[in-house]
Amino acid sequence: AGTQRVRGRSGEVVAKGVPCDAISVPWRETIALCPWWRTPEATDDRGEACLVGVDLAAKLFLARGAELVVGGRTLRVEGVLKTGGVEDRQMVLSPASAGLLGDGYAAIWARVEGSAREVEAVASKIERRVPSAAARPVRQVSESEGKVLDRVRGLLLYICLAVLAASGLCVATTMLASASDREREMALLLALGAGPRRIAALTLSHAAVLGAIGGGVGYVLGWIAARILGTEIFHAPAEIAWWVLAPVLGASVALCLFGALAPLRRALTLSPAIVLKGE
Repeated sequence: AGTQRVRGRSGEVVAKGVPCDAISVPWRETIALCPWWRTPEATDDRGEACLVGVDLAAKLFLARGAELVVGGRTLRVEGVLKTGGVEDRQMVLSPASAGLLGDGYAAIWARVEGSAREVEAVASKIERRVPSAAARPVRQVSESEGKVLDRVRGLLLYICLAVLAASGLCVATTMLASASDREREMALLLALGAGPRRIAALTLSHAAVLGAIGGGVGYVLGWIAARILGTEIFHAPAEIAWWVLAPVLGASVALCLFGALAPLRRALTLSPAIVLKGE
């Protein structure tokens, strides 16, 4: 999956005589990276400007349009930021004001698509490869998106079960109709000496071939649909998973074999004389 990154600086500044934690990041990129950053005002980070966390703004009696002197520089307050995290108590400086925090990048924020476990695994890998780094998943993203993915998986599981049940009924009905059309053929085979095993082999092999073909076609169409939906909804195209092919084919063949049991039972109870007479 794709990864987005934003580099930032952090430090401490003094505003209105009050020490405040501050960070400096490009605002538009960060808001695109962190959808839980909510600010109803415009986010123009050109020039000497800042966003103020909602808790810090209440503490310092600040609002959009106010001017704030920090480190001998006059910053305009472009908006009040609400994230539900530590940023509510911080000041977010524009890139032009990053010099107030010193040199170097103190943090790199990255967005990695995946479940909560996958995000934790990526964080552990980063810490192993860069021993001096501390990788911490942002809970607003990893946990909320993980819950959404778990619910989507559960919903898809129920949909698959419903589709399997409907498909089983369709297969059974189709096989019964096919058996009715082939009654004279089956009766002729019985009259020529074909035993129950031969009739069962013909019926079940026919069902197995149909199941294999249907499973293969369904796998390809399902992958195409998953790729389109993944790109349009999650912005992450689904990769083809070959390990799913065997279970799909197995389930499809088993479903067709189950649907063929009723037609097989009917074929084995046919009376060749009656059927061939047309009675």
